Amino acid sequence: MIDVEVDQQSLKKIVSKLSTQLYERAVKGMMSEAAEDGRETMESAIDGGTGVAVRSIVAQSTANKAEIFTMIKKTTGLKIEEGRKPGDAPSLVQLARWQEGSTRRTSLQGYSREDVKQLKAIQAAIRARGSKAKRYLKGTHDKLQKNLSGYMTKVVNEIMANWRR
Repeated sequence: MIDVEVDQQSLKKIVSKLSTQLYERAVKGMMSEAAEDGRETMESAIDGGTGVAVRSIVAQSTANKAEIFTMIKKTTGLKIEEGRKPGDAPSLVQLARWQEGSTRRTSLQGYSREDVKQLKAIQAAIRARGSKAKRYLKGTHDKLQKNLSGYMTKVVNEIMANWRR
């Protein structure tokens, strides 16, 4: 999970000096923007991966926090983040799930011999070479950290523009 959080003590000082509307527009808006940027970054980093992994990404924000995380199992998430090591090939059923972008498949029923042959070739290639790391967690974290000053600038500009209204 990736968190962008405002220090509670600092937040109380800011809130006490702002109208509720200005606070909502400035600080909450920044958290919402950070969460959405994080979700988009994470999705694009997994692009080319499974539809299930992309659909599992969740972004949410509150008054003082933006969270971006994935609902997939930790071990699966780490395999996407770090890539598969040679020898660590997925099952044929898992490859079929990836191909379909589904989690429902539990067997290869309905697959032709040619389809299974293709899945076995992919499985052998992953077993031999492993798979490329996506670095979707680290990449998203790094991008949000890099953009943090930009988010804060927007908050300050919003507050300054609307201070006396």
